[in-house]
Amino acid sequence: MQAHVDEGRMAGAMSLVARRGKVAYLSSWGYADREQKKKMTSEALFRMYSMTKAVTGVAVMMLHEEQGCSCRRPPSVDSRAGRPPVVHDNEPGTDAPRHRLVPARRDITIRDLLTHTSGISYAGPRDAEGRLYYQQIAASASADRTIGDLARGLGEAPLHNHPGEVWQYGLSQDVLAALVEVMSGKTYDEFLRW
Repeated sequence: MQAHVDEGRMAGAMSLVARRGKVAYLSSWGYADREQKKKMTSEALFRMYSMTKAVTGVAVMMLHEEQGCSCRRPPSVDSRAGRPPVVHDNEPGTDAPRHRLVPARRDITIRDLLTHTSGISYAGPRDAEGRLYYQQIAASASADRTIGDLARGLGEAPLHNHPGEVWQYGLSQDVLAALVEVMSGKTYDEFLRW
């Protein structure tokens, strides 16, 4: 971490490792405010983006340990009902879709969702179909929609890449949150409180 600070890749960082309810390691490096030369301390407050992704991954692994489900199986939360996903046929080495859909080489697995290789991105394929992702995200903000509704809606949208082939940050963890609900029989927030 100090090397990252020294090389200017980040202003500051903090690490904490807890085990069995006790802090085993706590350290900080660099600055909470580089311009003001305010040192990073363990009391510093800052936004931690995407931490729900890690929490969701842990929830899935807890259920994996409890229920013994295989991470190589497809998640049963979308509405494809046995139909394989479709992918935009991209030119090799480009992001420019040829505007035709092809069947995915294989189905998405839980492991693909955990490792961000599901083919589900944030924006979707780069053409008009990509709007389906935004429509699903916007619709899921509605009070009467659930995370399961979002997952099922994404199951109807084309994938950005073939499952298991390309790492791409996106909505995979949202689909996993819906899977947590299916596997646990609780809403996602209830499971996290449990």
